[in-house]
Amino acid sequence: ENAVSSLTSKTITEKERQKRFSKLLNSYFDINGIGKWALGRYWRKASKSERLEYLVLFEKLIVGTYANRFSKYTKEKLTVKGSSRRGKFALVKSQINGDKEKPIRIEWRVTRPNVNYKIFDIVIEGVSMIRTQRSEFSSVIRRNGGKISGLLAALRKKTTKMNQK
Repeated sequence: ENAVSSLTSKTITEKERQKRFSKLLNSYFDINGIGKWALGRYWRKASKSERLEYLVLFEKLIVGTYANRFSKYTKEKLTVKGSSRRGKFALVKSQINGDKEKPIRIEWRVTRPNVNYKIFDIVIEGVSMIRTQRSEFSSVIRRNGGKISGLLAALRKKTTKMNQK
């Protein structure tokens, strides 16, 4: 809850919110695992330098896409509803309750890539964020003749545009 409140503060700049979000992302999310999974079969086809650039751009994309959304939240409360195991994942069911909107169901897929538990996916109202990302990335790569270079160019363009806002 403290982590979320540090992002929802109305007194911080957009750059500071991104910096805080990036720190949380790297602390609590399996960002490299998410990035690899989102790239799917194309991960194996990518060269080492393409993989490294992709992971850097992927993190920038996630930070740029989600960090500033927290400025819109103020009175919402996250409530944990329960947890269970499913294969190598722990599933944590929760919901966000606002003043006027109906509750939003959120399921957190948590894994243990090393000693610490990390979030691998967030499913909001039945929509998996990682599956959505994978579908988008696969589509871009297919439109570019199956080459990851097309995705890298698109990510470069998108993250550069985000930083200019």
